[in-house]
Amino acid sequence: MNGLRTTGYYSTLASIPRAGAEYASNLAFAALATPGETSLGMTKYMNLSMTTRGRLVVENALATTGTKLYSDDQLGGSKADTQGVSRKKSSKQASNNLNEVLEYAARMSGANRLPGAIDKIGETLVTLPDQMISRPLWFGTFAMNFKSETGSYVDFDKIADNDSDYMNKYRTAIRNATRKADKNVTMAATSNDPFSSVLKNQAQDKEGSLNYYRLLNGYMSRFTINEYATARQAIASMVGQGQLSVVKGASTLTAIGVRMSMYVMLLRYLNGAMFGMLGIGDEDDIDYEELGIRQSVGAAVSLISRGVSGNIPMILPNLMIEEANKIYGHEMGLRDKQEYQGIQDALVYATMSVDNAKRNLAESILVQASGPLNPQVKSVMRLGKTALRAYGNKTKESRQENLDKLYSSRTAIEVANTFGGIPFYRDIRTGFVREEFKEVPTVRPFSLRELEKYDNAEYNKQMILKEFYETTPEYQETKALEKEIKKLKKEMGL
Repeated sequence: MNGLRTTGYYSTLASIPRAGAEYASNLAFAALATPGETSLGMTKYMNLSMTTRGRLVVENALATTGTKLYSDDQLGGSKADTQGVSRKKSSKQASNNLNEVLEYAARMSGANRLPGAIDKIGETLVTLPDQMISRPLWFGTFAMNFKSETGSYVDFDKIADNDSDYMNKYRTAIRNATRKADKNVTMAATSNDPFSSVLKNQAQDKEGSLNYYRLLNGYMSRFTINEYATARQAIASMVGQGQLSVVKGASTLTAIGVRMSMYVMLLRYLNGAMFGMLGIGDEDDIDYEELGIRQSVGAAVSLISRGVSGNIPMILPNLMIEEANKIYGHEMGLRDKQEYQGIQDALVYATMSVDNAKRNLAESILVQASGPLNPQVKSVMRLGKTALRAYGNKTKESRQENLDKLYSSRTAIEVANTFGGIPFYRDIRTGFVREEFKEVPTVRPFSLRELEKYDNAEYNKQMILKEFYETTPEYQETKALEKEIKKLKKEMGL
């Protein structure tokens, strides 16, 4: 089950455009909220932060964000058999000779490394955008606070070496600088530290059904809850009751709004740019000014309405917000067109959409209840519905259409992902969906001027036909009728 959940998260989050949007939006947040620390970290300490020496600094400073900044899988890479082609002792699962031979063949062919490679790609796409900002931010914040408290520049080499004399001499300064650095990283990119998580969403021993509720309630919600906590602290600071200065509070609140709006805009843009470059699907026709206004309003509405609530308590409020957006969004200037197009025009991130709930409530509840298994559940549901239509629809054309979908490349990658995961699943599947729903281009006939340019022989033929038609009675009657209509319009003042 843990492997399925991991695959579900990677299927949802591991995407090249999403990684680019997350990196850029996090960079914008850090540049606005902590400009000095970010600049110092990305200029002076960028190289250090990306090495194992940087990891040693974080570990020896006892940072609570260590698992966020450095993942064992990220730095360690794939584990290989040390003896190369040597035959290792079989696992307990190889309980007979056949299993032992199969396990040995998988190890020799490299097939047993495939799941690890897939996970590695997913892990990198999900974590690297955060780490590219949070690592230098941690070091920049640490260095600035250490210098402010001691008057001396920090020696990260001695911290990495765990030099006892240096660590004892600056024990208090290191502790205070670490706390501040951890706080800035958590503000910019959340934390993997369980003590920094929302307690009501943490699994507890011997509470199976409640833990399942906590799983659904906390799925993909940690970041939005962290945004609310940061915004609340920023507002408190702006009125002189927070831990930041008034200016710092204002810049942090601005940074939150910019990041929440910028992420969606960049994601749409990068998706369109990538698939447009590959010639996949239709060209995106997005009004980014309109999208920016809508996302700015949506960011504010999301922060105010959500607070620290998880997914389940927010189902009804989000449905109500989107229903109001559907009815009044055009009048309020949130979109130019009257028609509401679901996720394209959404204000808030809703795990259950209004249209889907109206169309099939039971199906919407099932998808909601799947939590991190959402991609696999959706794939299985599509597979089942397509199979039923392929063999149960009344008309031959409809059965054939669904049979083609059932045995399509999209179905193949969805099945493969359900039973083990594939790299870049989200991007590959999006490409297939864009192609499947691509509009058939309409063919516009040549004008006479274009016809003369590109097909002179056909142009001459059409001109002869035109001259002949102008000598017919039908043409004369049409011209006389046009003159009569023109005369009547003039008399009526039209």
